[in-house]
Amino acid sequence: MKLKIIIFLLVIVFVFTATRCGTNSAIAKQKTAETYAKLCADCHGKNLSDFEKILWKHGITSNEIYQSIAEGISDLGMPSFSKALSSKEIKNLANAYVAALENKNTDIL
Repeated sequence: MKLKIIIFLLVIVFVFTATRCGTNSAIAKQKTAETYAKLCADCHGKNLSDFEKILWKHGITSNEIYQSIAEGISDLGMPSFSKALSSKEIKNLANAYVAALENKNTDIL
């Protein structure tokens, strides 16, 4: 009887955790899309799939793009977003850019 209760509780915890993670991922994706639309789309276009056609001068890795977003690129007129966005928001944007560049998931936004 105790084994059945333990198994039942483990299943509940697993289902709750799996459901919760999926929800957080969907929420993060939605927030990233909203951030991109609000702060990036005017200069970078509405769809990240366009980025695969662009020659990147300031790096294409997640860390390099993170730095570009956080610190800005003054010679191109791109402002710093380190005060407007949290580290997590900048990381999510950088990861979205990398996914688009690698053509893994251009519908991320």
